Amino acid sequence: MIIRSFSKKFASYPTAGVYYAVPAKNQTNWILMSLAQRDPTTGKHLISEGEACHHQLFIDVIQYFKTNFNIDIEGIGKRCLPRGRIEQKQDQWKILHGNDTPFFTKNQIIDEFGLHSVNPKFEYWEFQSMLDRDQERLFIQAPFVKEMLETTETIL
Repeated sequence: MIIRSFSKKFASYPTAGVYYAVPAKNQTNWILMSLAQRDPTTGKHLISEGEACHHQLFIDVIQYFKTNFNIDIEGIGKRCLPRGRIEQKQDQWKILHGNDTPFFTKNQIIDEFGLHSVNPKFEYWEFQSMLDRDQERLFIQAPFVKEMLETTETIL
């Protein structure tokens, strides 16, 4: 299930989940694809606690590439694109990223996961970083992604 940007004024239920930054159809901008534990606008649980994972979301990423770019990335590893995880430990919300998430998506992440009221901390976690072998396999199928990554400022 993909949840797209929610309005700040309605997103009042922070939620955990995962995201990928993927190329927009125009191949010049990035958009987020996300899987959230619950709907930030209603608080309704969408999936069981702890079940939002990149494996589930990558199925949608594969379909997105097939539909929008006519590219099959099914055999490529799940760490071929910028990704991250939103989690809550005690009272602190964290946005875990691999230092390769496009910088301008910071507000999109906060919007999509309803994090405006909780002041999330952006934190590097190596496990969220892209893997060279996965990236190289993606670049063969979709060379425009390499060009986009080379010209994109990232979260530091």
